Amino acid sequence: MPTTATLTDDERLALAAVGGWQIADALSGVDGFLWSASGSGSIDDLVLMHRPGWRGAMYRFGSTGLRIVRPLHEQDEPLARVSRSRVEAFAAAVAPETRAVLRADRECRTYAETTRLVWWGLGLARPPAEVRPTMASRWARPVGDSPVRPRTALGSPATATVAAMGTEHSPETVAADARAAALRAEQAAGQPLAGGQLWGLPVLDGDMWADIAGATAITGLPAKTITSYLVRGKPKSNPFPQPSRFLGRNYWPVSVLTAWSASTQNSNEDSRP
Repeated sequence: MPTTATLTDDERLALAAVGGWQIADALSGVDGFLWSASGSGSIDDLVLMHRPGWRGAMYRFGSTGLRIVRPLHEQDEPLARVSRSRVEAFAAAVAPETRAVLRADRECRTYAETTRLVWWGLGLARPPAEVRPTMASRWARPVGDSPVRPRTALGSPATATVAAMGTEHSPETVAADARAAALRAEQAAGQPLAGGQLWGLPVLDGDMWADIAGATAITGLPAKTITSYLVRGKPKSNPFPQPSRFLGRNYWPVSVLTAWSASTQNSNEDSRP
C-alpha cells in the first residue's frame, strides 16, 4: 500500500472515534455524507482505552477533514487530525471485498455491528476487549470549562472483528449451526480445527480458541444446549466449562472442550448398566 494510502494509528483512532455508518461509507468510497456537513461528538471509551490522553476531548469533522480537539480550546493544535484527502486515498486502497462488506446491508446493521466493521476496515490490529471503563469515567469533565456530552449507549459498541483467529477475516456472517456443520465435515475429512490466537484474549501455548460453533462441532451439542448449560450450570455431574468472554461472545480453549467431551462420554459409559 503506498504511503499516501496509509493512515497513522492516531488517524485511524480519530476515525474510530466517530464510528458509525458515516465512517463505514467513507471507507467503502461512499463518503458524501461524512464531508457534506459539519459535526462533532464525544469520543467513545473504547477509543480512550487506546488514547487516554484524549479523555475530555471531542471529535469535529467538516468538509476538509476530521480533528480531535478540546472544547473551548479549538484554536490550539489538535490532539490528532486526518484530512479528507488522506481518508479518500486510504479508502481507494481498501480491498474490493472489504469495501463490499462495508457497503452491504447498511440499513440492517446495529450500531455495534457497524462499529465492529469500522474497526476492522481501519485495520486496527489490537482492539480492546469489551470490558468497558467504570460508569464514573463516562461523566468525567474534560480539561477546560465545558463538559463533553457523554454517550448514552453503555455497553455498545463492540470493536473490531469477532472472527479474527490466526489471520484477518471478514466479520462472521454465517449462523453458528451452519459453521458447526462445516467444522464437523472438515473434522470427518481429517482436517484440523482452524483457529489460533484471538485478538483480545491471551495467546494459548500449543492450543487454540474455539467459538460457539467450534464448541458445537467438538462436543456434538447444539449451540442452544450449550447456552442453556452455561446459564443453568448443567449437567450437574459435569458442568459445561465456563468460557472467556470477548466482544459479547463465548470462547473456549479447544483442549478444555475436548477434555470435557471425553469426561462426559466416560461418565455416560460408566453409568450404563
